[in-house]
Amino acid sequence: MGRTSTEVIRIEDPGALISRLRSGLMSHGDIELLVSIINAFVMLRGLIEQRRLRLLSLLRRIFGLKTEAFPDKDAGEKKPTDKLPKKGGRGRNGRDDYPAAEKTAITHESLKPSDSCPECNEGRLLEAEPAVEYVWNGQPPLTLNILLLQRLICPLCKSSFTAAVPAWYQIKTVDDSECEIQCGRCNASASANATVGLMRYMTGVPNHRLAQIQDAAGLPLPAASQNLMLDQVDASAKLVMPAIQSQAANGRLVAADDTGMGIQSNKTAKRKKDKLKAEGQPIDEELQKLGKKTQSTVILSQSEHEIVTVRTSLDQAGKNVKALLGLRTASEKPIYMCDGLSANKVPNVELYQAFCLDHARRMFFDLLKSHRTEAEFILGRLKIVYKVDEACKKEGLDAGQRLARHQAESGPVFDEIKSWFDNEIAKIETEPNGLLAGAINYWLKRWDGLTLFLRLEGVPLSNAMVERTIKAIIRQRKNSLQYKNFEGAERGDRIQSLIFTCIANDENPHDYLTAIQVHRSKVRKNPELWLPWNYKKQLSPNNSS
Repeated sequence: MGRTSTEVIRIEDPGALISRLRSGLMSHGDIELLVSIINAFVMLRGLIEQRRLRLLSLLRRIFGLKTEAFPDKDAGEKKPTDKLPKKGGRGRNGRDDYPAAEKTAITHESLKPSDSCPECNEGRLLEAEPAVEYVWNGQPPLTLNILLLQRLICPLCKSSFTAAVPAWYQIKTVDDSECEIQCGRCNASASANATVGLMRYMTGVPNHRLAQIQDAAGLPLPAASQNLMLDQVDASAKLVMPAIQSQAANGRLVAADDTGMGIQSNKTAKRKKDKLKAEGQPIDEELQKLGKKTQSTVILSQSEHEIVTVRTSLDQAGKNVKALLGLRTASEKPIYMCDGLSANKVPNVELYQAFCLDHARRMFFDLLKSHRTEAEFILGRLKIVYKVDEACKKEGLDAGQRLARHQAESGPVFDEIKSWFDNEIAKIETEPNGLLAGAINYWLKRWDGLTLFLRLEGVPLSNAMVERTIKAIIRQRKNSLQYKNFEGAERGDRIQSLIFTCIANDENPHDYLTAIQVHRSKVRKNPELWLPWNYKKQLSPNNSS
């Protein structure tokens, strides 16, 4: 395809040009200018279509709608409702919403229960619900206690006597008795190590940035020391990850997606390979494997528990899912949810393929500007389906009841959509390579996967649960840019997998990462007993395992 010639269009006085246009007194130069503007518009529209709405999506983000919510046509009209207005509530959390807060009971300075009322001198005071005050204290992410232990020395025999560390202070809480990585002064606290792990891999704060925060607060913690702390967290993560992956491989529902994640050593290898190729020199087999784009794949598995695993590698989502399912021992075929990209497909594995309805819906949302009538028709029908699914969640229907509801209420909607697609694609005016035809063909090629939730229990409408986790990966990429090498990426994958699995199961990730460091010897013996959803049983005083 040849390059399109361009010209610079300058309008010296737009107001005067508009006046001449409206009065019909246009000069030859005005006509040529208008022809250039029309040609530029046509060329711009063609570029937008060739690039599959990438530019249009960018313009929509800058100037257009902020969400993909499809508004009701009657949104401007107030509809009567039988619901009573909500009373009170200012978005504040109550005292029971802070499970980790230290609660201190303070008694009245002069009164106690059963005393006479100071006001009427007749009634007796009763214990009532306490009043609540919230006292927040600011501090850096990590704090430090320096114990100055008194030391006494005999001037004659030079014997020394040092005060014992109080029982409530634990200098070393990490169990490194059977570990190759021994604790030093900076990484002996399991809770401090866990905090650094959460800052780095959950909130995306790079080590050097946390070092700046700590230094500004007068508690310096160099990036090198943080790296040693993360090694202690990873030493425990390595012990439980095989059990995590084994259970993830046997989930009934597996969903996956990926996003780009740079690895510095891989980029260096690519530059070296390109240089050797340009010079005509041979490239060894190990270097030949490197240089491709690296991805972080998020895989969510659901059965009794939700398990999230992260893998950063040269492979895309489909190959990473295949590697995980290679550990599967369950005979039942899994349900695999992803978007319609070919890179996400799992080759040579028997499974029920489901495709994300959100991605398919987005194709018609992007057509609201160019094909509004057709886009509104599809979006309006899909809104019915999403409302049915939301109603199933609110009513607490089980998988069988949800399937029956969708078959009864969503099935006719998809029959209507399919009939509309067949009729529309057959019309002569539908451009065979246009945007509308592309969206319709996307649906028709993936129809079985998009409608699997109408035939099989437990199939979600979309891949939204994975997309939410992907955002945390993207946040880390934006803050840290890349990993230094593949070993660092693997460490991040393991810790992230444990953090996101804790969150998916409503467990505190800080408590979990701390516990598997403190009890590392026990974790090594029975890692399947130290997973995010069952490790608390092992912390019970009555448990001797």
